[in-house]
Amino acid sequence: MDKVIETIYSIEERAQRIMETTSNEKNALKSEYDAKKSAYEKDVTDATDKKISELGCLLKKQLDDEYNQIKKQAQDTIASLNQTYETKHAEMAKEIFKQITEV
Repeated sequence: MDKVIETIYSIEERAQRIMETTSNEKNALKSEYDAKKSAYEKDVTDATDKKISELGCLLKKQLDDEYNQIKKQAQDTIASLNQTYETKHAEMAKEIFKQITEV
């Protein structure tokens, strides 16, 4: 009977050690998983921030280019209108006066 009790006690001790070892391994794996997860999230966040920054710079450049193009077109149009006014304003005034008086 003592032999059976010793055997059962020995089995219980081994089971307890197995449970402790398993718990320690579980905690170690959880820590490793958390570290890898944090590193992955940091990498993804850094890559996303970098891409957003690159896209922001690209968009700013495109907007600046478009603004400069529209500004140049407006300046060219104003210069053309001024030139037309300078060369033909007397003729245009006569035409407008003629149209007013004919009515």
